[in-house]
Amino acid sequence: MHACTSSQNPLTTGQFFQHIQAYFTAHPPPFRVIVGPYPSYRGLNIVSNRQMRAARSAIAEAKFVAICAVLRAAGRERLAKRLFSGWKVVPDHAGFV
Repeated sequence: MHACTSSQNPLTTGQFFQHIQAYFTAHPPPFRVIVGPYPSYRGLNIVSNRQMRAARSAIAEAKFVAICAVLRAAGRERLAKRLFSGWKVVPDHAGFV
């Protein structure tokens, strides 16, 4: 298990890099390969939890739309309507996202 992984508060690779950079800048080791200051990380791929939740929700909704389209094509219009309305009613999608 990686030191920065957790199911409660996961770190992205960029955040992990920033923490390591801050630590070794404050506590430099006696020997290091890098000459000069540590490289900075611009954090281009750091995504907020809100953005991640919105993306997961959009992907999950797209999956439900596809499943409902297949059900409609199979002649199960009522089941597709019930399934999609159930998806819309469940608060926070109960872990489906």
